[in-house]
Amino acid sequence: MRAIAIVWPKAIIQRCLYHIQREGMRWLRTYPKTAAGRELRILLRTLCSIKSVKERDQFIENYRTWVNKYRDFVKSFAHN
Repeated sequence: MRAIAIVWPKAIIQRCLYHIQREGMRWLRTYPKTAAGRELRILLRTLCSIKSVKERDQFIENYRTWVNKYRDFVKSFAHN
């Protein structure tokens, strides 16, 4: 990533939906122990079924709702 930033400083790095979903599911494991994890896992499972701008926008809205609901919980991990 550092080399890309040096060679192409204005490049926008994107990942395909499958790899975003796969990594998120790996982090959350099969049976998340927290409500935040369980809800995020359900949300991530919808990621690869996005086929339209409307579905994309709905996913983003659902994710923002999740972030707002669990903001303090997620921030607590940054301090550990």
